[in-house]
Amino acid sequence: MNNILIKSVLATEAFSDSGFPAVEVTVTTQNGESGMAYNIENPSNSSYRPKYLYDNDSRFKGFGVTKAAEIINKYIAPRLIGLPVNDQAIVDSTIKEVLLKNDIPLYINVTSPVSVAVFKAGANSKNMPLYRYLGGQRAFTLPVGGHLCASGSKRYSKNERAKGKPIYLMMAYDFDSFSQAQYALWETVGIYEKLLAKKYGILIHRGFSMAITKGKMDNDEVLWKIMVESIEKAGYTGKIGIHVDIGANDYYNKETNKYEGLFSPDAKSREDMFKLYNKMTTEYPFVVLQDPLEENDLEGFKYLRENNKAYIVGEELFCADVDRIKQCISYGCVDCVLLIVNRFETISDAIKIVNFAKTYGVGSMPKDACGESLDMHSYAVGLNAGTIYERGLDFSSNELLIIESEIGDRVKYSAQGGIKKNI
Repeated sequence: MNNILIKSVLATEAFSDSGFPAVEVTVTTQNGESGMAYNIENPSNSSYRPKYLYDNDSRFKGFGVTKAAEIINKYIAPRLIGLPVNDQAIVDSTIKEVLLKNDIPLYINVTSPVSVAVFKAGANSKNMPLYRYLGGQRAFTLPVGGHLCASGSKRYSKNERAKGKPIYLMMAYDFDSFSQAQYALWETVGIYEKLLAKKYGILIHRGFSMAITKGKMDNDEVLWKIMVESIEKAGYTGKIGIHVDIGANDYYNKETNKYEGLFSPDAKSREDMFKLYNKMTTEYPFVVLQDPLEENDLEGFKYLRENNKAYIVGEELFCADVDRIKQCISYGCVDCVLLIVNRFETISDAIKIVNFAKTYGVGSMPKDACGESLDMHSYAVGLNAGTIYERGLDFSSNELLIIESEIGDRVKYSAQGGIKKNI
């Protein structure tokens, strides 16, 4: 039994591709296995964004994380050494207990990277793929992914808040396997990029910039028509749809009660948004609407869920606030929770939310935003999520091909079931 006890926990400040440092934690077991996790903040304007601990000094414009690493090494690490690495519940409760006893807030970049590193070390100690360690023998379903087709926040206004949204993705949902869906996306996206270049002189640099700049089109409906034409020419009508990550919260003006610069230059009322979303899902193949309204409009979210055929996904609506997520699910606001695992205090909290959501028939959509990287593929399969944010054609989506091959004959593609409300 000793070979699966925790031997060491080490936290450091590390560079990340976000431009600011991450908290890096390595957990080692007595039999020499290890797990490593990173945690970085994905900034949000939501009122429900979690708390992070930063150094607030001259380094990294105040965003250094040496204080967070120090708390882990001084307070948490000594208490975890000797605990069973495979008992995640004990580990996660100990992490919280230590901080609360020392009057330290449960900062996400203190608790989460330790929890996730232990979880990964536990999987390695059992010599299991992460998805199998998480989901057991039921982990055999590949999620529906999408490919990023367009982004940009400043086409119609000088929006400094929206950080690239709305973001458009094509989702290949009506196929027998992930590999078939991936190839269909490759064909369709190739046509889409050529149409953009031919009709509007927009050169898309796949994997780099997908931003549609100001002055290229009068409204986003132009873009929707190009997407539809691409899907039709590729021969995948009814098999590939559109996911739009709207981020409406960042376009909402509280003084005018209108959405300004979203989809077009004109300001839109709540009723205007309802009409537009109805048009998007009846005249165009939109299958996912993510954050379609501002965060306080629970009635509006519920109305859309009940009266619009699109799969309604929430992110800014609740971020990783557990109580808020439960409130929104119970109220009937969403069909799916965008799941950024490293935004939760511990991995146990993330898993509990997924299970809570399932009791209400609500799904989850893992996303890599806070250091999850390739782990998000395992989370999607292990949690039987049905969908995954992006991961259609980018290099990291190859991880899903690997998992598909590893599972073998039992593998299943979630296909229409992943966004079943739309089909």
